[in-house]
Parts: sequence; C-alpha cells; structure tokens
Amino acid sequence: MSDPAVKRVVSDIIRSPEDKREYRGLEFTNGLKAVLISDPTTDKSSAALDVHI
Repeated sequence: MSDPAVKRVVSDIIRSPEDKREYRGLEFTNGLKAVLISDPTTDKSSAALDVHI
C-alpha cells in the first residue's frame, strides 16, 4: 500500500481456522487504528467507531 497516510498494514491477524473472512489491520499516521473485514458471502455491511476522549 503506497498511501502516505497509512503508517502500517497488518495482514497476519490471528483467527479461527474455520473463519473464511479476510482481515487487514491499518494504522494511520494520525494514530487511528482500523480493522477491515471482508466476507463476500454476506449481503450485509456495517461500521463501528470507538473514540476515547
């Protein structure tokens, strides 16, 4: 990934052998961390945000 806003990409996320979804972790230069989950077999989508102030 060549986006300068992305500080680190993590692809080796530990999961159950039965879990067929794809996971990727991102850490941005501003400190924000995100986990992306892809499941092509579902027709639903969602998002969540946790902000510590």
